[in-house]
Amino acid sequence: MLKRLHLPMTITWFTVLFVLPMPFILLLSHGLPALYAPSAQYIMAGSIAYCWMLTAIYFSTRPRWLDRLIGLPKIYMVHGILSLCAILVAFMHKTLMSSYGLIALTGNTAFYILAFLGVWSMVLMSGWLSSRFRILGDIRRTLERVFHHELNVWLHRFNLVAVVLVFIHVNLISYITVIHPFMVLFDGASALVAFAYLYEKLHQRYGAYRGEIETVQTLAFNTVEITMRVHGLHGKWENGDFAFIRFPKMRGLH
Repeated sequence: MLKRLHLPMTITWFTVLFVLPMPFILLLSHGLPALYAPSAQYIMAGSIAYCWMLTAIYFSTRPRWLDRLIGLPKIYMVHGILSLCAILVAFMHKTLMSSYGLIALTGNTAFYILAFLGVWSMVLMSGWLSSRFRILGDIRRTLERVFHHELNVWLHRFNLVAVVLVFIHVNLISYITVIHPFMVLFDGASALVAFAYLYEKLHQRYGAYRGEIETVQTLAFNTVEITMRVHGLHGKWENGDFAFIRFPKMRGLH
């Protein structure tokens, strides 16, 4: 039974869907002024969506400990599904809550960015969907002639802009910022995820292993075998690990 459930994956889903948002919900429910009690569930929906956004960003850094636990393909799957869940919950928050001025501007702009990128990613960056729905596959092949993968990756990074706008959005709401324990958690979680993301990007740029190509052999018309000598990896890789390779004269990771 446990094998059928895939225990590590079950624990991961339970943690990201329920355990991580719970402190946000509890601190909000404890500190929210009575005047806003009728809208409490919609306000909490916004905090849940933000928590899931932060988690999706953290998953995008491909943390090694999580790769060991559930594997890289499942990390990407959770990242994608969690992002879509966050957009759906954010839609409920946006529709059922009213705001004005800069608060509305930051919140609405963030939602529209997330919604657009969510649809875009489902078409161009989700092979699982495009391989199962012919119309999505046709749209993907058409768009890929114009929008290459590197551009799609850069567009995907606009999710970070949306999350920053949500961060500003929340920090502009006076009845939320007076709940100091919640703001400590909110700002602290945001800072930790930002640190993890920046660390991963800097590590890719300056801390990656370097190697030399020894042989290149064509095995088939679309398959090339490359033998490389990489120093400093002894004992650090295991069977089944993924490697992202950057070639000096080619853009992007491969």
